[in-house]
Amino acid sequence: MVMTDQYAYLFSGYAHDVQLHLRDFQKETHQELVQIIPMSDEHKIDLIDKLDLFRSRCCLESFALGVEAGMRLIQEIRVS
Repeated sequence: MVMTDQYAYLFSGYAHDVQLHLRDFQKETHQELVQIIPMSDEHKIDLIDKLDLFRSRCCLESFALGVEAGMRLIQEIRVS
């Protein structure tokens, strides 16, 4: 997927920092879970993959909703 310059700018300004914060939270959560729940190395990798996918999907969905909301606001301003 290729982002336009405008979307890349918006992503860098808003979503990127959230992604970094959530990635750190994800790492802490993973470390806590593998200490609490005994699991094989294979399951540890599977867990981090699933947490990463969940974070990515949530952030991308939030970003898309934000872009959509922004576009609707611009349209409202133009109509007014």
